[in-house]
Amino acid sequence: MSRRPNRTAPKPALPHLKSMLENTDDLRLMCMFWAIDAVQSGREKEAKKFLVHPEAAATDALDSPYAVYKWDLETLINLTLNNLKSRLPFKMWPSINTRDFNTVADLINTLRAVEDDESEVRIDVSNILLEMHRISHRQFAWQRGWVRTSDIYRHLYIYGQGLCAEYFEKTHSLTVADFVSVAFGLYAVLLRGPWTDHLTGMDLVGIDEDTVKKAHALLSGEVWAVRRESRKLLARFEEKLGTTLPVIYQPSYLRIKPVLYSVALNKYIAPLPDLIMLRATVGLYYDLAPAGTTVMNDSNARFEEYARRSIKAYCPDFEPEPAFQYRHQ
Repeated sequence: MSRRPNRTAPKPALPHLKSMLENTDDLRLMCMFWAIDAVQSGREKEAKKFLVHPEAAATDALDSPYAVYKWDLETLINLTLNNLKSRLPFKMWPSINTRDFNTVADLINTLRAVEDDESEVRIDVSNILLEMHRISHRQFAWQRGWVRTSDIYRHLYIYGQGLCAEYFEKTHSLTVADFVSVAFGLYAVLLRGPWTDHLTGMDLVGIDEDTVKKAHALLSGEVWAVRRESRKLLARFEEKLGTTLPVIYQPSYLRIKPVLYSVALNKYIAPLPDLIMLRATVGLYYDLAPAGTTVMNDSNARFEEYARRSIKAYCPDFEPEPAFQYRHQ
């Protein structure tokens, strides 16, 4: 699936892709997305009872013909959330088989056809280089990942102390450290299976139940509430830009609420668990941005300090200087 297959989807392909998603229960779709992510992230044993797949599909190699790129999964989840469900009675929905790897292949190949259709009318010699820039932003971060010790440390160093930490705690009534700890706990649990109850056991690391609930509220949302907010987010972007965004470049509300809650099951699912750690690191910026210039200047100064210390550690003979004002003559 990493290569362009011979097209089998109708033209235009978007209505067909939407119908595949709108006629299938959200929770089954999210479980399927979780399972294919698990299969191709070294967790195939945890996923085998949720998805039937060829043995060769259990790989994280990007050049495999069975590769399913995580940025494509995120796009399909966005489309699921932004697309209204079928108006047919639930029992009459012509659902896709969410337990079969071939279904994932069909969805990805149809998404490729949608991308081709939209690119055909959108890209020409005048903007092709800008498109390369967009593609890199969409893909490179997923290829690097967000669950790395250095990234977690850097964002805690920048946002987890000083005025940033004070503003976060005042706004959300929990510390940055506790928020990141709860996020990591949820991430660890939701790697092992698609569904979990409310996170417990955090008292073992000194985090009480009230703090866990507050962190849960920042990380998760009920499915239908997430659907509503995701559509609002897309509408705001498109209204501001004055155009309809291509499917692959629509904003991802899953980066704001990476964990979905099902009232019917009374359980939580993270279709792409890595986004939990994105929310708890890079995502801290969006918690702090409303604080204004003073708080953001605090984070900028600490990033500069972090950069100077990093340069010194790698290049001991250098003496990196902080910013200073000077007159140009």
